[in-house]
Amino acid sequence: MTGYIKRDRYLRQLISRKDNGEVKIITGSRRCGKSWLLGKLYRDWLAGQGVSEDHIVSVSLDEEASQTGACPADPAGLRRCLRERIRDDGRCYVFLDGTEKIPGFERLVNGLNSMGNTDVYITGPDSCFLSGGMSTLLKGRCER
Repeated sequence: MTGYIKRDRYLRQLISRKDNGEVKIITGSRRCGKSWLLGKLYRDWLAGQGVSEDHIVSVSLDEEASQTGACPADPAGLRRCLRERIRDDGRCYVFLDGTEKIPGFERLVNGLNSMGNTDVYITGPDSCFLSGGMSTLLKGRCER
């Protein structure tokens, strides 16, 4: 695809929060570009900074992705899949797109973030991340 809007303001916000120890949450309405920002723009920026592809772990949990069998959409299966993709102690950037589809995803995200070698980014609708459960489980561990 040639010519697209780079969204420099949002990209700079992600860059400024890189490796800060907190989960980065990208919210917005459906089809507003959350996945594009993370999966294309930020991923390209990381690659340009020398981060190897095998240290960028990206999982899309939407219906199309679950049909391809990339990673299961259940907490235990997703956890196993992610652990397999995080192969060594090197810094890993984990992108979870559509986390609200996973029951109990807050605990999964908390566990990923506590691994020490991960920088975790998640996307989803505003309504999901404003709920009481999410704010309680990730309190002090996330940045919106």
